[in-house]
Amino acid sequence: MHDPQLYRSPTDLHIHSWFSDGTQSPVEIVNVAARFGLSAVAISDHDVISGFDEASEAASAAGIRLVPAVELCARDDSVEIHMLGYFIDPANDTLLATLERLREGRIARLHKMVARLRELGVDVEPDDVLQLAGRGSVGRLHLADHLSRKGITESTGQAFQRYLGEGQPAYVPSPRLAASDAISLLHNAAGVAVLAHPGITGHDERIPALVEQGLDGIEAFHPRHDDMLSRFYSSIAAEHGLLVTGGSDSHGRRAVESIGCVTVPHSCVEKLEDKAREYR
Repeated sequence: MHDPQLYRSPTDLHIHSWFSDGTQSPVEIVNVAARFGLSAVAISDHDVISGFDEASEAASAAGIRLVPAVELCARDDSVEIHMLGYFIDPANDTLLATLERLREGRIARLHKMVARLRELGVDVEPDDVLQLAGRGSVGRLHLADHLSRKGITESTGQAFQRYLGEGQPAYVPSPRLAASDAISLLHNAAGVAVLAHPGITGHDERIPALVEQGLDGIEAFHPRHDDMLSRFYSSIAAEHGLLVTGGSDSHGRRAVESIGCVTVPHSCVEKLEDKAREYR
């Protein structure tokens, strides 16, 4: 029987660490979550799951449930979507090999963006950006941060507006799996596939096809979703028999969204785990 108090306690199921484009270590994320009274967190970095191992001991000491998770960049035809995977097996060989290939693609993407910046007269060294990313999966935010630190732009936001945002002169799309392949990859790793922040993507017409491909849930609660959007995506989830999740999508100290600014009850964690058992 579920503990009624735990069942209702808050959880944050979408957090990024410094292993991708966040600024906080996995241990720091756990400690912040403990201070805020969260019962569970998911460190869902882009194309990397190293944060889970690093945070495990701290989470156990803090009495916080750590959900193994990842965020994959995928495509449905030409449309970019993000897919969250929950309760994945962190030791799954196919998952690990695919994530390594995606990270290699991110490094190649960085070199392409740097080449475009140089064509615009912006002097950037890719090694400096890789050093900033450290052990993490390098992304546009690392490059934007570097441009800001060098004084080329006034802020990371301006770097996106001027150079790196979609449609801007140095934009290069990230390496992507087909949506169906992303869902299959997560299922094969005993994980649950959840559509991330659909209100940002803005292609709700594709949700039924994703359901046919095996989609398990929708992230209805997100900082970029107002109450109306959260209700809307919750209703779509109910219509298709999908799970509902949510989280802060926190990227750490340089971002507006902080850990715990959006939460869902612990019951969501238990439902995700129940669903994941179907793929084992």
